[in-house]
Amino acid sequence: MDTMDAFNGLVGRASLKKQMGKILRTLKEGDLYRAMGGIPPKGLLFLGRPGTGKTSFAKAFMEASGRTSFLVRPGDPRLDDLAALFAEAKEKAPSVILFDDLDKAYGSEGRNTRYGHLQSLIDASSPEDVFVVATMNSTYKVPRSLIRKGRFDFFFRLEEVSHEDGAALIKAFAATVKCGKDVKISDLEGLVYSLTPAEAKEAVNEAARRALLSNAKEVAMRYLVEAINEKNLDEEDAPDGEERRLEVSYHEAGHLLVAEALAPGIVGFASTWKEYGNVRLLRPEALSPFGRILVLLGGKIAVETFLPKTASGAGNDLERAYDLLEKLYFERGAMGLANLDFHIEEELKVVPARLRLGSFLEAASSFVRRLFVENAPYLEEAAALLNKNHYLLRSEIEALGHRLEINRAAVSSFALLEEPILNGNKL
Repeated sequence: MDTMDAFNGLVGRASLKKQMGKILRTLKEGDLYRAMGGIPPKGLLFLGRPGTGKTSFAKAFMEASGRTSFLVRPGDPRLDDLAALFAEAKEKAPSVILFDDLDKAYGSEGRNTRYGHLQSLIDASSPEDVFVVATMNSTYKVPRSLIRKGRFDFFFRLEEVSHEDGAALIKAFAATVKCGKDVKISDLEGLVYSLTPAEAKEAVNEAARRALLSNAKEVAMRYLVEAINEKNLDEEDAPDGEERRLEVSYHEAGHLLVAEALAPGIVGFASTWKEYGNVRLLRPEALSPFGRILVLLGGKIAVETFLPKTASGAGNDLERAYDLLEKLYFERGAMGLANLDFHIEEELKVVPARLRLGSFLEAASSFVRRLFVENAPYLEEAAALLNKNHYLLRSEIEALGHRLEINRAAVSSFALLEEPILNGNKL
């Protein structure tokens, strides 16, 4: 078998697969490794919360090694006679032992002694004979000496999955069920931030269950939207009351319009869930810090421009915008003596120039307001669609942009400056 064939069934984590290939090569070319004076690695550890793919990668590694494999899980009687396990592994060498959920292998009684025994057996083994792989949810119950270099030479933490990998997981699992014609790959990509393999699999299974309970013959996009977001698209998951639903719809349409004006195609999904909405960005790094500030301001300004009323749910957005601006001020702006404050107990410290920062936010708001006025048909249709359907998919957002092309002059003149200045006359 080619070294990497065992990993073909695992979606995403390209960098980890590449590193696995390098480790496998050191095992298969141990003689050359020693000829250069190197000591082949003895062990490999995968750490991460349940469902992140630790066991899948560990088992794929075992398969790719081509060695005799021993899989040991909590409750396995071989954990009570580790010496016999290692003796058998050496007899059938070259071999690899996978201790799955090693942190759960032993109870509190005699735990350290048992782990100490495992440690001594790893030390006494030659990596050409026995290579040890382990998975753990946490290292809390395991002696640090056991998992140090020289025993577990490689340590991989499997936690957050990238947006790209999450989207790939959803696509892979969605291919296992009968999906409706309205299910599009680009829309699936827009739905996810990040999902572990277990979460992606369960989301697709949950979508199938929802379809079944609705007497549907196939999994429509609606059921995938509900399952991935853990929502029900009925009145109980919509904002309470017609007025509140309308406000949330305009709020999210405001975020949507600003983001699309700054970076066309950046929004993958928009929704109006109960009590709060959501606009999901596919490439948040495409926005400058000042662009992110404008997006944050968009919800409040859209409500107060088009309804009009005071936006009741914009406090968190404003706080985040101010915090981001304050950070940028201290990183890029000149401090000036006017920003110094002196306290006997705390000595000299710097305090924010709140008046200047507030003035900057007010100026930014005026650019956003002009964007909305110049693109009123787009914003009003986006709000109407959100109010009616609860969410907009990536394809629907793209279609809206084709029907009503955005005039981007207002925000582009503000946010796309190469080096915006936050002090002096430019503030």
